[in-house]
Amino acid sequence: MNIRHKSVRGKCLIGTAIMVALTMIVFVPTMARADILAMGQNPNPVVYGDGAAHALPINGGAPILNFTTTVPNQKVVVLFNAECSVKSADIATYVDAAVLIDGVPALPSGTNNAFCTSTARNALTRGVRASTNVIRIVPNPGVHNVRVMAILRGFTGGEAFRIDDISVIVLK
Repeated sequence: MNIRHKSVRGKCLIGTAIMVALTMIVFVPTMARADILAMGQNPNPVVYGDGAAHALPINGGAPILNFTTTVPNQKVVVLFNAECSVKSADIATYVDAAVLIDGVPALPSGTNNAFCTSTARNALTRGVRASTNVIRIVPNPGVHNVRVMAILRGFTGGEAFRIDDISVIVLK
């Protein structure tokens, strides 16, 4: 009888622990959350055949996506992704993409960020779905903007890059 009594009490304790855990999962809010401040997209391809920096059309055909912060020192995260391909006869040519918030590269953006590279096929084929994510603390509340700049590094005549199916999300 003593063994049976311990077994029943153990089952009751396990059942109670499971109910408490489930209650906490359902009713206790988590601290981790992200609010979307802005979203932009462009399903249309763009092709650039030079070595100049280009502001990508991240918001329909517009190169700027605005968002608003309401508190000082707001941490924002920008998620940028697109299909990307490079036309080059070498494997050293690449698209360098930088995400700028209020005109300033957000870390880890800057220079030397290979978004996509060539496959030495000298054609705009073999595209990849690439992404880059950046974080920046925006010091002042108000309206801010995101811009994505892309440049073909190692450019020589006849090379090009293609960007397609762009999406950008700004989170706080």
